[in-house]
Amino acid sequence: MAGVENTMNRKIKNMRTNRPAAPKPRRAPVRRPKKPGATAPEGKLFALCLSEALVEKGFPAVLGRSSEPLAELPYSKELAVKNKAFREFWSSHKLPDKPTLIVPSPLQRAYRTTSKRKVLVRAGKTYLVLEERETSQLPKEPPYVSQSLLEPEAHAAIYAFLAEKLNTSYAVIASALNYVIIRGSYTEFCVIFNLARVNSLIVRKMKALGDHLQKLPQSVIAGFLFLDASRSAYYLDNKESAGPWKLKKLFGRDNLFLKVGENKFLYDPTAFSQINASILENLLEKARQLLKPRTTQRLLDLYCGYGLFGLGLRKDYAEIVGVDAAPQAIASARSNAQRDKTLPPIHLFSAPINASVLEKRMPGDPTLEESVVLDPPRQGVESGVIKALAGRAPKRVLHVFCNTDNIPASLRAWRQNGYMVGKVIPMDFFPGTDKLEVLVLLMPDQYGLLNRVAPRVPPAH
Repeated sequence: MAGVENTMNRKIKNMRTNRPAAPKPRRAPVRRPKKPGATAPEGKLFALCLSEALVEKGFPAVLGRSSEPLAELPYSKELAVKNKAFREFWSSHKLPDKPTLIVPSPLQRAYRTTSKRKVLVRAGKTYLVLEERETSQLPKEPPYVSQSLLEPEAHAAIYAFLAEKLNTSYAVIASALNYVIIRGSYTEFCVIFNLARVNSLIVRKMKALGDHLQKLPQSVIAGFLFLDASRSAYYLDNKESAGPWKLKKLFGRDNLFLKVGENKFLYDPTAFSQINASILENLLEKARQLLKPRTTQRLLDLYCGYGLFGLGLRKDYAEIVGVDAAPQAIASARSNAQRDKTLPPIHLFSAPINASVLEKRMPGDPTLEESVVLDPPRQGVESGVIKALAGRAPKRVLHVFCNTDNIPASLRAWRQNGYMVGKVIPMDFFPGTDKLEVLVLLMPDQYGLLNRVAPRVPPAH
């Protein structure tokens, strides 16, 4: 009996041990306001996918700690992490088609043709830092400049020279500076001083500093003053100036120069330009492969900038129409278009990219078939743009995303307006960072594949 009793006691004890725990009270879900271009709630943000991939590959999850969190990884490892993260992102959103592997950057480090430093004055010293949040980790030794693995050595040398001057004979102008910006190519450089205020003393000092810059071995071919009294977080804010001018040349050329394959471009010092010039020839070639241009078609180039796509593909089309909200970008595009008047016609105008403009202001021959390049800024397209474009019935659309998290919402909008994904090509425009550029080809759903349902079977009688 004692054995039976012991057995029963063990069973009762096991039952108590294995009894499922009482369910915890459920907390009401936290509802956060949805930002424009935010992802669907069922999918993951790309940054989360990247953090998970880093941990899975045995690397620390360093995202958010700097502007170049992957710069110290070997490039092959970085690409492996990004490929895994992008596949997981695509899968988590249940997006159509399957992305290709990421197209690597020809230059993996020291590739940035635009860089900036925030100017901070602390305890009598002037620091040039990558981000203002670095105040807790300011450089402790001269030249008081944050270093970057993603910028050419010439940028580091120019910043070091300026930091030395701003901490000695030019300290009087340091407090007026918001940013120092370097733009240009890999062989020629332009320095832009973003200022919160100007007066005669500051302008005189800046001109003298410009004289020193021209003598550096780094080939500084131009210098500019850019006035931003609002001290905007964006280093080339395009709002109207409250001062006597917005941009003032100190010395050198009026425009910057860029060569992409056989194409040569001039552009305004404040106009948008991709920061990784080494990959732009690959970008144009991928665009040509996806769009399959014909000389009987028009190309509508939206957010055209100085004309990278429209002018780069001009000879392959019957007509180009380019639109950009920035007047200085359109001025640069017009200047570039005039270089070869034997090429097909190109129509350029400045306007915001919205549904009204697309429906009412698009010039061109209505009998031509149309393809579209849509390359918006990081915040994505305005509401109604995709619907308006779909209403023009283009044969092919190349939608370029510099913000991966905008892709799901935009692809849903294309799908709702009768377009399906043809191909997805991620490109590593930003090595060392947590960002990608993604090319998505969209085509009309000619055969009703998007809305296909199983045929109804009539009931048996």
